[in-house]
Amino acid sequence: MTTPIRRQYLSIKAEHNDALLLFRMGDFYETFDNDAEIISKDLDIALTSREMGKDNRVPLAGIPYHALDSYLAKLINKGHKIAICEQITDIENSSVKGLMDREVVRVITPGTIIEPSILNDKKNNYIVSLVLKNNIATIAFIDTSSSNIIEIIDTPSINLPLELDRINPAEIISSEDQPAQINEFIITNSNESFSNVANS
Repeated sequence: MTTPIRRQYLSIKAEHNDALLLFRMGDFYETFDNDAEIISKDLDIALTSREMGKDNRVPLAGIPYHALDSYLAKLINKGHKIAICEQITDIENSSVKGLMDREVVRVITPGTIIEPSILNDKKNNYIVSLVLKNNIATIAFIDTSSSNIIEIIDTPSINLPLELDRINPAEIISSEDQPAQINEFIITNSNESFSNVANS
């Protein structure tokens, strides 16, 4: 038996299973289960637990809402993808009695930061999209924190390490149908956050 808020959390988490879900509860963003263990370790904050139904105590770690940016910076620097879930209605207007409606209002990755307090003002914050075909690597990159236009270059795949080193992206994305070796190369040879994107 679980509580309504636990069911709400699990429903939202299922839609953002690849991200750390910061779940707003009053003055805190709470994390649960494995997310709480990761947050506790990476932010060096207390890991506690919360009763979420009969015989259902789950790991919990939270951060104050007013300190979000400082904690986000630490999590982003560790390469995490963050989903921010906010309370969007009052209890009086909620669809479930006693339970606030909540939804994810933003997903943040290392390449999509726009907060000046988190960005490094001494370097660009490039996000790179990468495609490999017929031994040619097509690299598209943009700094989402500025008004810079998208730049696209084609280069022999053998030059890919040099180009990525030159661009120095914060995040690299690649389609799931790309050759396995390109994904393996990126993960093995770069410090950037890396993710696959499914074809629509």
